Amino acid sequence: MYSSTQKLPQRTSDAIATSCTILFGLFSFFYLFFLQSELLAEAQFVFSHGVTTYSSFFGALMITIILILVQLLTARLSKLHGKTYAVTYFPSFMLLGVLSSIDRDVLADFSFGNWAWIMPLLLVMYCLVVLIIKQIEFHFSSFDDESHTSRYLWPNYLILLIQILWCGSLQDANDVFLYELKAEQYIIDGEYGKAAEVGRQSLRTSRRLNQLRCFALSQMGELGDRLFDYPQPYRGEGLIDITDTLAYERFTSRDVCEALGTYCGKSIRSVNRYLDIVMESETARTDTLVGEYYLCNRLLNNDLQGFLRTLPLYHNITDSTPLTDLPKTYKEALVIEASAISEDSLNNFCDSLILQSYREYKALQEAYKDDTERLNYSRRQFGNTYFFHHDYCGNSVLLSEYDR
Repeated sequence: MYSSTQKLPQRTSDAIATSCTILFGLFSFFYLFFLQSELLAEAQFVFSHGVTTYSSFFGALMITIILILVQLLTARLSKLHGKTYAVTYFPSFMLLGVLSSIDRDVLADFSFGNWAWIMPLLLVMYCLVVLIIKQIEFHFSSFDDESHTSRYLWPNYLILLIQILWCGSLQDANDVFLYELKAEQYIIDGEYGKAAEVGRQSLRTSRRLNQLRCFALSQMGELGDRLFDYPQPYRGEGLIDITDTLAYERFTSRDVCEALGTYCGKSIRSVNRYLDIVMESETARTDTLVGEYYLCNRLLNNDLQGFLRTLPLYHNITDSTPLTDLPKTYKEALVIEASAISEDSLNNFCDSLILQSYREYKALQEAYKDDTERLNYSRRQFGNTYFFHHDYCGNSVLLSEYDR
């Protein structure tokens, strides 16, 4: 009896190997380039202690080439052919899965996590599976002539597809962590507009993600206009993640503080305290970035009196400079203050669009008696306004929906 490897036509064998290599190479490159580039950039920065940087294109290309070389070595050692040739890609898919399962714990502890024992176990199981396949092929397989090459291609493609799905399911980082990495990369690249859009449609957030998006908005001069485009469950503490002491991040709260002109070290544990110190500097009154952060912090903490005291320092509010020149969030805060004073003050408010929006918001509050129903409708229609934040930022039901 002859081994199955002796009966497979060379042209069929070449077609299987070439097509599988192309398919795997395309998947690996695009998977690494489009879905894992920020994660790998962060990992390289951490593990090299900031000495080297990761290139999305060349990094994906080099890793893909290495994985193909691993497959070629596996194929040479296992001598699998025919309908099971794609099984030789398993070690490469496993290594690709290890790369894509990097998370906070791996970066912080420089460890392989569960892969330290899973990889050896999978390799032992893989060797057993290869031995079983070879025995089955030796005793039962018979190859047709090369005109039936397609009979050997589709089983390999199916095996590749199963391994692709398995590899994709191994990504261990949660959505918020990936949002953070993507926003961080955009900021490093100076693409603040893209950084501000990361995770915008999601209710899930973190202090770090809020810090990154707020910084991106501030660099575009839009912090006062778009502060509440995102969930703000942390109040002012989400404006600057002042307690963040992680050493592996490429863009940290220290970078934000340096942009504001003052770094107070690790002794300052409160955003309020930090910004009060910043405001004591000689240049604070002329620094619009400092002013926007200070004013937004007051609004995030619902400190309307502090906001009103500080606003004239950075914005000239007179009869000749209408409120329409102010950022949207500031106008919304002034509407709430005018409403609290008297109905006449509210009627004299000069921004008709903001006033109309506020009246619609108040009408909605009165329309729904059930607290949960009112909250949901308010968030759906006015979640990006200071009106909503002012009334609901401390709501326990709402806070439970965020990653805190």
